[in-house]
Amino acid sequence: SQESQFLTLLIGLGDQNVYFSSLMLVLSSQESQFLTLLIGLGYQNVYSSSLMLVLRSQESQFLTLLIGLGYQNVYSSSQLLGFSSQLLGISLLLLVNSEQMLVISSQLLVISFGMLVLSSRILDTSSQILVISLRLGC
Repeated sequence: SQESQFLTLLIGLGDQNVYFSSLMLVLSSQESQFLTLLIGLGYQNVYSSSLMLVLRSQESQFLTLLIGLGYQNVYSSSQLLGFSSQLLGISLLLLVNSEQMLVISSQLLVISFGMLVLSSRILDTSSQILVISLRLGC
């Protein structure tokens, strides 16, 4: 009877051991699922980090493009400024030439007026000579 109870106890302990082993197997399976979940989250984190790196790289390229466009704008503005400066120089030269032409024109006007006065005197002298010639001829 004690042997039977002992065997029953051993069988009960075996059942408890099987139950405990099953429980441990379930817990190990859940731990494995949890580790798989953590690994999956790790992969998601790596993927998100890679995505953020790609986005930052594209943001950096966009900023580089904007900086390049800014430099192009500065370069174009500099060229326009140089062109405007050249046009201003040409305008100043034309103004100086116009001023010189005005001086020459005024000098020619003075010379023309002098020639007009001289012609008037020559005409006056010629008329006096003609009057004297007519008196002498009469």
